[in-house]
Amino acid sequence: MGRTLVLATALAALPAAGCNSLLGADEPIPVSGEGEDAQDPPPDAGPGAGPGAGSCGDGVVQPGEACDDGNTNPDDGCADCAVVCGGYPEAFDTISGHCYRISGTEPAGIDPRTWDEALAECVAWGGTLATITSEDELVFVQPLIDHIGADTWIGGRKDQGAFAWVTGEPWDFEPGDPLPPGDPGECVRFLVESVRFEAGACDDELPYLCERPVASGSPISR
Repeated sequence: MGRTLVLATALAALPAAGCNSLLGADEPIPVSGEGEDAQDPPPDAGPGAGPGAGSCGDGVVQPGEACDDGNTNPDDGCADCAVVCGGYPEAFDTISGHCYRISGTEPAGIDPRTWDEALAECVAWGGTLATITSEDELVFVQPLIDHIGADTWIGGRKDQGAFAWVTGEPWDFEPGDPLPPGDPGECVRFLVESVRFEAGACDDELPYLCERPVASGSPISR
């Protein structure tokens, strides 16, 4: 079982009060390549160096680097060519290299927003409302939404009569029954009980799930 699934499964199994023990603010988020099999870089290697690493800071993701954004800003999700997500309520998906931030649970607080307000909050965080575009991503985000415990805004909205992701990614994955083209709803929420998408009024106030790549130059495809 991979790190991503272990992280998500453990999060879903915890009560809200116990989630800090898994993703405490002072605890590192699991990152691919850590553990007993990881090899230490030589003593004279630069930041982010590892097996086969290139030059950290050149803006190109080389072997041994999780990301490389070509700058020294430690707060943009990529520091020393390693992925950095914040502590709880953020979580790191090792498959995509994306950070996710959940709303509607402590310490984020019960934080319902309209769809547009939720999108603005995610953009201010450096990302967007989450786009669930594959079965792999569903496996990761479903336990996060389960932990919120309520229907949750995601990054789908009707555009010229058809549903689309805010990122422009293809709308070619839906868990459960697909949304009918004539659905009167405009904004897409994830239904926590039935594990499917539903379109509804954008002015409804719901918790939300944000997603962001760690930084430009980082691997973001699934």
